Amino acid sequence: MRTVFTIVALVLALAVVGLLARQQLSASRASLPSAPGVAPGAAGQPLPPTQQVQQYRQAVEAQMQQPRPLPADAQ
Repeated sequence: MRTVFTIVALVLALAVVGLLARQQLSASRASLPSAPGVAPGAAGQPLPPTQQVQQYRQAVEAQMQQPRPLPADAQ
């Protein structure tokens, strides 16, 4: 009987974690900004993988071009 309760508790815990993960992923997808200066796919259709990679590279390069702030003790 104790084993049954343990298995039921584990299944319930897994279900709760799964629901929370789904909510977090759907919220993060809605809030992701697109790459600056790059137009989205035509009529909201997804871009081909090569263009997605190119957009990602452009976004990373744009972020890398921004200067890092100096630490307070270095100024």
